[in-house]
Amino acid sequence: MSTTPPNSPSPSAPEDVNRTLEALRKEREEHKATKAALSLLRTDLGRVTGLGEDAPIEKIAERLGDTEKAITDRLSPVIAERDSAVRRAETLEQEKRAAILDRAVDQAIARSGVTDSAVEDAKMHLRAALTIDDKGQVVTKGENGEVGGQSPDWFVVSRLRSLRPGYWPTSIGGGAKGNSGNSPASAVDDRCFNVRDPVNYSVTAQGQFYKRHGADAAERARRKYGGGR
Repeated sequence: MSTTPPNSPSPSAPEDVNRTLEALRKEREEHKATKAALSLLRTDLGRVTGLGEDAPIEKIAERLGDTEKAITDRLSPVIAERDSAVRRAETLEQEKRAAILDRAVDQAIARSGVTDSAVEDAKMHLRAALTIDDKGQVVTKGENGEVGGQSPDWFVVSRLRSLRPGYWPTSIGGGAKGNSGNSPASAVDDRCFNVRDPVNYSVTAQGQFYKRHGADAAERARRKYGGGR
């Protein structure tokens, strides 16, 4: 029969007590280290803020708040100037892009043979269809079913001509240069409309063709090479 008293601690009790005491010791050491670190931090902050090494932490916090506000106040004009410079740069970039687009539109319409009375409307339609790509080239946007990445001249010849045929005169000078009226239509060199002829196909030449031979001849040539509807 066992002689151990019923309420006596188990044999493992001393080990549990030792572990608890060790945990408390480590906690005290960590607390002491943290307190020492905070003390050093307070000393440094007190010295930096000019309040002294033994300054209360509340005073240090108050001084730091004042310092932060002072820094913010000093930086505010710099930040405002920076933001203003960014806005100016963005405005200049927009103006530059607008000037490039306007110049491309003017040049394309000047080559198109559009009547003087329709020039401004033609520019408006062409301008709305254009953008500047990543390479800095003026090209069509490719929106609303349009073909993107094409030149302004391409849009004038391939799209604006169909959308607004009234922008062009029905004839130019009767027997215009290159076709006296007595010459058959087949005698006119219209290869610039032939997209399958990479040597002669040219939207610039098509614009010149409009001016020289008139809208009817240009329309016939366009249909001849599959450009009609």
